[in-house]
Amino acid sequence: MALDDIVQLTITAQSVTPTRPGFGTALLLVNAVPSSWGTRRVKSYSGIADVLADGFATTHSAYKGASKYFAQSPAPKVLKLGRRANATVQRLTLQCLSAVAGDIYTVSVSGTAGGILTPLTYTVTSTGSPTTTTVATAISLLVAAVSGVSSTSATDTVSFQPTGAAGSIINVASWSSNFKFKDITADPGVVADLAACRAEDGDWYGLALGSSSKAESVAAAGWAETQKVLFVARSSDSECYDSVVTTDVMSTLVSNTYSRSGVLFDANELISFCDLAWMGNRFAGANPGQDTWAYKSLKGITVDTLQPSQRTAILAKKGNTYTAVAGVNITEEGTTASGQYYDVLRFIDWLQSEIQIRILTALVNLQKIPFTDKGVAVLTGIIKGALDDGIKAGGLASTPAPVVFAPAVADVDVGNRGNRILPNVTFTANLAGAIHVIQIVGTVSV
Repeated sequence: MALDDIVQLTITAQSVTPTRPGFGTALLLVNAVPSSWGTRRVKSYSGIADVLADGFATTHSAYKGASKYFAQSPAPKVLKLGRRANATVQRLTLQCLSAVAGDIYTVSVSGTAGGILTPLTYTVTSTGSPTTTTVATAISLLVAAVSGVSSTSATDTVSFQPTGAAGSIINVASWSSNFKFKDITADPGVVADLAACRAEDGDWYGLALGSSSKAESVAAAGWAETQKVLFVARSSDSECYDSVVTTDVMSTLVSNTYSRSGVLFDANELISFCDLAWMGNRFAGANPGQDTWAYKSLKGITVDTLQPSQRTAILAKKGNTYTAVAGVNITEEGTTASGQYYDVLRFIDWLQSEIQIRILTALVNLQKIPFTDKGVAVLTGIIKGALDDGIKAGGLASTPAPVVFAPAVADVDVGNRGNRILPNVTFTANLAGAIHVIQIVGTVSV
């Protein structure tokens, strides 16, 4: 007689686990992808070499963005590129603010039909009796000579744009302080493109735009508010640091009380991808709950030199800066337009996802969770376990300890019991937060 005839045992592996969201993955929305993409809207890349191997030239904005993302240390594991079907039609302006004999006016512009090259610098020294109109005219003529760029001037303002097909992008950098820069590119349909990318591949959490004008950023921020994503817009518009202006991109996101989107300012370069560098730095540097987005150094990004009033204006508009303090390059303040901290939002999203996934895993793998007090205790225990892991991650405070509450089964309405619905399960927990400012009072005596 065999053992199986006496002890008849069957073991079933219960290991079905729902997929967890990619809280360390960003998507960059770009124009003009290689033909090898076909009709695809999203592709994943594990390093800058993969981007090159897929057919993106080193002049392409996708390559430049990916290089800033993967340059962070430690480097993030995955970047996803999303294809824009509604291509950007870029429009930029420089306004001359003053005209004084001997003043130097400088701007760097690059342009090709195929992508972004290193900007070439154009300088005008005002002579005689200059006016803002004559300076703008002189700069416009120089910019118009750049390959792939069209430029005109009207009174004190230079307007320029790519001459290539829709989706061509030019870069502008290092304009002198006697200019006011603005990206007036219209939104060609960012929301439709984001929705299509999300429908094909929703496993990404951070969002950046290859072209990030005010119109495009406001549209993307409105879409992000309806999704579980974080959007970091970048802006070089001079209006951002003007405390009088209330129609800039930062002010607009604030007035819309968007909690999932913020703006990182860059006074040095339009297509710097400081936003993507910031996300790459945080996504790879720490798990949700372990970090803050303030006081971080970004590899490959040049710090801004802002006047105190300019920095104050940006932070008052809930914007973010990248400057040097005591010789250290740091980001400030790490907030979205609503004033919410990016790290808190990311942790809360993670915690919500963990609780949902753990409960679903139990529902799938157990034969059933009975509608009894013991069954309810199983569920509250799962929630408590996720909260305890939130403490270990650094997102929640250990004191006071999180508390989970569920009603006694006898107190649940018979209709809910009949429909197998357990209502009114709640928990309380305190965020661990982070210290950003230290106030010290000391006394020294002889």
